[in-house]
Amino acid sequence: MQKIETSNFDNLPAKTVKYNAFKSVRYAITGIYTAFSREPNLTFQVLVGLSFSLLGIATGRWITAMANLILMGIVISLEMINTVVETLCDLVHPDYHPKVKIIKDMAAGAVLIVALVWLVVIIYQILIIFVFKNVPF
Repeated sequence: MQKIETSNFDNLPAKTVKYNAFKSVRYAITGIYTAFSREPNLTFQVLVGLSFSLLGIATGRWITAMANLILMGIVISLEMINTVVETLCDLVHPDYHPKVKIIKDMAAGAVLIVALVWLVVIIYQILIIFVFKNVPF
């Protein structure tokens, strides 16, 4: 039987900075601002998500409104992670490399999968509001 080696975290240096919740939130907000300033798709996705959520609330379709908000958050979060992965890949290996391409493509694929699920929810919402008006949710 093969022995599995575990990491030894005792060799890591101690944290020199005390935890500050306000700074952590400020850093996170700065990261969100940076993402929105670098990726114009994020603004479009927020507008789409909020529009369809408001449409769902206005028509009493709370489930689809919440599904839109949840999927909007997941898509935006994955877009930000995808941007981080691409930036790190470019930093580590600025020239073209087939393995870097695989990493970038897989990260973009993760965003696409959730975006397609979100699109299905939006299409469903449009159908139940404008075509099948008697569906209860």
